[in-house]
Amino acid sequence: MTISRRPRSATKTTTCRSSLPLRAVLTVLAPAAWLATPLAAQQPPAAPPGEEAVHVVRPGDTLWDLAGFYLGDPFLWPEIFRLNTAVVRDPALIYPRERLRIPRLAATAADAVAENAPEADAAPAETTAATGSAASAPMAAAQAATPAPAVLPGDFYAAGLLVSPGELRPVGRLEALRTPDAVPSRSGRQLHLHERALLRLETGASVQPGERVHLVRVLRRVKPRGELVIPSGVATVERVESGVATVAIERVFAPVQLGDRALPLPPFEPPSAEAAQPADGPAARVVAFQLDQPIPAVEDIVFLDVGRRAGVREGDEFEVSAPAAAEGASSPRVARLRVVRVTETAAAARVVELKQPALRVGLPARRVLRMP
Repeated sequence: MTISRRPRSATKTTTCRSSLPLRAVLTVLAPAAWLATPLAAQQPPAAPPGEEAVHVVRPGDTLWDLAGFYLGDPFLWPEIFRLNTAVVRDPALIYPRERLRIPRLAATAADAVAENAPEADAAPAETTAATGSAASAPMAAAQAATPAPAVLPGDFYAAGLLVSPGELRPVGRLEALRTPDAVPSRSGRQLHLHERALLRLETGASVQPGERVHLVRVLRRVKPRGELVIPSGVATVERVESGVATVAIERVFAPVQLGDRALPLPPFEPPSAEAAQPADGPAARVVAFQLDQPIPAVEDIVFLDVGRRAGVREGDEFEVSAPAAAEGASSPRVARLRVVRVTETAAAARVVELKQPALRVGLPARRVLRMP
């Protein structure tokens, strides 16, 4: 079986003109429409116990998120890596269209339930047309015990930030490689997973061994809102000496480069999709996009001009509408957005549904679902 999931990286999309009639193009694309479904809204595919699933990589996928989605624990990513060493050379780098084997999906969930089940002389489970076979009960119990999160940790930590001047308080900056290259590069290079670098601490800032930091850099300015900052990765502090910390790269979202700033890693508790409640407001407006491309698409990151001060939280959903075509007519819906990261005055939201290719800066939005 095959399942694919959402992009998160700044991979560019190339649009080309097709000589096929529109009807033929739609016929070809229709079966793949489900690919746009966010990973948080998908269910891991059921596989017979002991058999493997296959995942087709999409831009932005990480072994960490795949392990959390399929195996229920992101720290199990080495299990996926071990099974795919013929395809994946660097666990930090997986590429679109690669086919990754997922180990014993259904059996893993069933075994977890069986291990936690009390040992009692219970009557055998009945098999009916309504409930299915007794063998499917552990899998159903596992799914019921772990409701789908509205926002995955990977979404939260990889999403860009639209911050006002002075809102960021970095603790340091990546200054050099812990072990310099034998042949120095003038332009520098990307730091890879598990590599070590020296973090020059800011005056008055301090970090402790074992602490994790969020690596970011400024992508561009968004006038008059402030700076658009993108995360590049997560690093763990190993030791601190004379204002310089040695850090190991733990996660990579974008190329990690010397000069990236380090912020304290914020805690995150994934909100449950089942906890969302209907809401009416607050009103917002689209002010920027994370990717600079002519036509925004599903899974792109949109920035709204409301944030924590307006009561917006991760997992909230907004609907974007376009101006009415005529006086008295209703405003057509353009897109539905799910908030994945919030700052004091702005929210980064993922496009989870695109009604028409008319999403642009300046359009109004209104919150329709909120987290309690």
